[in-house]
Amino acid sequence: MKHKNGIFNAYTPGQKFLDLLSLLVIVGTLVFTAVQYPSLPDSVPNQIDFHGNVTSYGSKGLVWLIPIMEAVFWLIMSTLPRFRGLTGSINVPWKMASGSLDRASGTVITFLLIINLELCLMFSAMALPLVLQKYYLAISWGGIAMTPVMLLTVALFLVRLYKITKKPAYKEPWEM
Repeated sequence: MKHKNGIFNAYTPGQKFLDLLSLLVIVGTLVFTAVQYPSLPDSVPNQIDFHGNVTSYGSKGLVWLIPIMEAVFWLIMSTLPRFRGLTGSINVPWKMASGSLDRASGTVITFLLIINLELCLMFSAMALPLVLQKYYLAISWGGIAMTPVMLLTVALFLVRLYKITKKPAYKEPWEM
């Protein structure tokens, strides 16, 4: 991962795609919520138990809470990887091979953007059933379905980071 001059990381095309995809998920959720909002009843559930039973009601304005939280998380998670100081020095509990910092830094940035996309999908999966008034789906589609996916992503990231940092960077014979 080559750094631009200054304090910002340059995104690769794949990283830009992940960031844009996350943004499109958010925009889709906001548009869908805006289109469905007028047809919602004045009072909507604001608390649902594990079995999908409504235990508390609130104003229909509450349906905007999840999409707004989704947008705030996206803003934070897409801004943090841009700062070189946060991704330019990797602290791992093993000795890093020489020359592997740039590759590890790029892997960390990609990981953060993948987690960002997964968070956006999770928030959308929780928001859409609430707007559609299918409250029992909000729990199963959102938190329960996305948790194993996110845990798998973290495990794969750690394995990848370990492999990258333990293996010396490849150098062409004329670069030695």
